[in-house]
Amino acid sequence: MKKKICISVWVLFFIFFLILLVNTISNEVMINKYNKRVYEFNKLWFLGFTQPYISSFNKGDILYKKGEYEMAIAQYDDALAKYPTKAAECDIRVNKALAMLKLVDVTINNKDDIDPIIDQLLLVEEVLTEKGCANVDMETGHDEEAQILFNEIESYIEYYADIKDTFSFYGNKFLYDSRGNQRQLSGNDFEFSFIEVADENKTELPGAQEYTSYNEADGFITFATITYKVADEGTHYYYVHEIEGENPMIKYAEEEYIVQVDLTKSYNGRTLDAVITLYADDPIATQIRFANFLMINEDSSSGGGDGNDGQDGGSGGDQNQNNGDGDQDQDQNQNQNPDEQDGGQQEQPVDPIEQQLQDYMNQANEERNDTLNHDQNPNNYYGDNIW
Repeated sequence: MKKKICISVWVLFFIFFLILLVNTISNEVMINKYNKRVYEFNKLWFLGFTQPYISSFNKGDILYKKGEYEMAIAQYDDALAKYPTKAAECDIRVNKALAMLKLVDVTINNKDDIDPIIDQLLLVEEVLTEKGCANVDMETGHDEEAQILFNEIESYIEYYADIKDTFSFYGNKFLYDSRGNQRQLSGNDFEFSFIEVADENKTELPGAQEYTSYNEADGFITFATITYKVADEGTHYYYVHEIEGENPMIKYAEEEYIVQVDLTKSYNGRTLDAVITLYADDPIATQIRFANFLMINEDSSSGGGDGNDGQDGGSGGDQNQNNGDGDQDQDQNQNQNPDEQDGGQQEQPVDPIEQQLQDYMNQANEERNDTLNHDQNPNNYYGDNIW
């Protein structure tokens, strides 16, 4: 009886050993093919019943290499459900995160595209942090590769958040002669101030940064470009006005504006939504516009702000200050669409922030295959961890 039991034990041991040997050999065959970029499943995968997560992980890797990312994610999920070891779980999570990144569309056509991108990146981060493979403090995850990948994704989130939370504030400058005719600017003719204040009453805000700027030759003014952080949530006020120059032949603009910026956190908490309101002396004003007037009546006068010092502006200035028709033309020209002035020849300049957004978009799209796509990244987490 004992002899039969011993024989049975040895037979079972031999069968078990044979199964492990066949599984090892078949797995080595699969790995050799994999390293030669021949991506085929181990046909005897069911023999790896002692560590069932391995076959699912390997299937996920092969599907990943074949570009079937959704199916690869399903296999990684299956591997995670089969109780992998602590170290193996982090490898699985890293590869699942990489497969998820492959499905993130980082194309940006406008700022509305940014929050959905961040949402997808946050889901990838959750995969890495769920079991502590990576940590949100960007340092203490127990798996180095998972932490490095998490840190990279976090930097991408900040990158996209900065695009969305950057705002430029613009205006237009117009110069008229005493008859109300618009004159050509030279560029850098007039100086403007854009400064944060405490409230809509222009109460001084200690330590506030003042942005000074000048008009371009086409009259376009970029007052300030500000990148906000989530900590800036709340209401901000900015006082905008022209800094009066010293040319006695020019009547400088008296318009003053308050720009109110209401910032609230987006639904994912990583970006800001903004509502911008303009307050002006003119209750129907919809944009920041400044109008200056030459106090002379010579058609040959040049249009630049300080380029008219040599012009004789004596009696002409007095006469035209009281010219009712000039005032009427002034009102008409101030309310005219800048695109329609000068017979439709003046083109509205390209919005710099839109150009910046376009540049970011192009860069992000180009980086799709060498940044979020880690196959080409120097930090190649993926290639050699098939089991």
